[in-house]
Amino acid sequence: MLKAMRKKENVKAVMWILAIILIPAFVLWGGGAMLRERRQGFAGKVFNRRVGLEEYLKSWEAVRNQALLLYGNLFNQIAQYLDLDAQAWDRIILLEEAKRRRIKVKDEELIERLKTLPLFQKDGKFDPKIYEWIIKYYLRTNPLRFEEEMRDSLKISKLVEKIYGEVKLTEEELKKEYVKENEKAKFSYLIIETKDFLENIETKEEELLNYYNNHKESLRKPETVKVEYIWIDPEKIKKDITVSEEEIKEYFDTHLEEFKSPPPEENSQTNPPPEPQLSEEIKNKIRDKITEQKVSEKIEDIKNEIIKELTPQIKLEELAKKYGILFKETDYFSLEEPLPEIGFNLKFYNYAFKLKPGEISEPIEIRNGYIFLKVKDKRNPYIPEFGEVKEKVENLYKKEKAEILAKEKAEKILEEIKGKNWEEVVKNYNLNPNSTDFITRESYISGIGKSEEFTEIGFSLPPKEVSSKPIKTERGYVILRLEEKMPIKEEDFEKEKESFREKTL
Repeated sequence: MLKAMRKKENVKAVMWILAIILIPAFVLWGGGAMLRERRQGFAGKVFNRRVGLEEYLKSWEAVRNQALLLYGNLFNQIAQYLDLDAQAWDRIILLEEAKRRRIKVKDEELIERLKTLPLFQKDGKFDPKIYEWIIKYYLRTNPLRFEEEMRDSLKISKLVEKIYGEVKLTEEELKKEYVKENEKAKFSYLIIETKDFLENIETKEEELLNYYNNHKESLRKPETVKVEYIWIDPEKIKKDITVSEEEIKEYFDTHLEEFKSPPPEENSQTNPPPEPQLSEEIKNKIRDKITEQKVSEKIEDIKNEIIKELTPQIKLEELAKKYGILFKETDYFSLEEPLPEIGFNLKFYNYAFKLKPGEISEPIEIRNGYIFLKVKDKRNPYIPEFGEVKEKVENLYKKEKAEILAKEKAEKILEEIKGKNWEEVVKNYNLNPNSTDFITRESYISGIGKSEEFTEIGFSLPPKEVSSKPIKTERGYVILRLEEKMPIKEEDFEKEKESFREKTL
């Protein structure tokens, strides 16, 4: 939400209000300081107040639950792009501001909001059974916690509405934003790639040692930890679940309403639909539903039994054999390294780096089941010796030198283009220029991706003019020429400006 708001450069009042809220509000400790504070149970600061890990994780779970409800089955595919960590901090900051402004949400408002969410409705009406099932089995939380999350979300909505209510957008600002979003242009561009210079760079031991000594801090190895864990995997449990014909028949008989066809239209002359029959299709649906319920119950049973047996002396591998679940052991990993089955699960990493060797975590919910982890060993941060990172140092040194050479060549070509012309210089250097169709500032550029600097410089140029300097990108340096610009149509702006004003605000 905040990311989208930050992009609205024309809404200056909102930017200043949020800047006043956000800039002094948030401090996340870096490097060793962050790790020390995390071990003491803190994640960062908001308005000069320490934020505990528990509060942070609660906020993270809230934004994750919102994303689960919004994206459904697509959540696991797009989770890595959502930046839930940043959203969690946004939520903490905005709730702090809502508290400062004494924004409250009454029980009646919360109930009304829950009742109007289509996700919890059946035939257009709120269904308590659907609500409880989604909360318990899909979000894996409890109604009280979820309702507090919803209450906080409503507080944030009220805060944002209040901020937006203070915004005034002039005609000039509106048109400027409309132009930025809708005007188009065609470009030609040359990419002087860094990789083309790597092969010819020779290195000497003395140069690498010098680079190592000047960049020791950036080469520091972070704190790492080695853990073992047991994993209650729903898919593994599912293989042992059976559903009898009697169970299917009993479910069908007691849930006939679920399988009835819609009633005929009010004025229809057709006969009422026949009573539902237990077809193979319905059997399969019931079998899947009962299986899912049995898996959830089995997971809860195993989880609770393991909790009873947890002691510092217990061996997780023995528990895994006893309950027929998975046992795994990791290599050393840092806070920045995702584990294949785990991903970046904040609770997992919190326990892994907070617990002492030999200590065991509470059950940790991951995207596929639950995990109990035990810390085996920890390694403190350290600066590695030159020999340990020599290959990395050489690669970094070569890349740095290659970037310098690419920039120098790009600057030389650019100077020649200014003295002669684009086509002649391109031919002399045997370069292959790239070109775009008409694009907007938000378009993807072939070979470059999305580049704000490319489009900002490009759209500011007169036709047939080149950029005043090479533009740095991931691949190297780009020389850019504006070929043609397609301005907005005034009649389109007049027709769309009110709807655009609403969208912008």
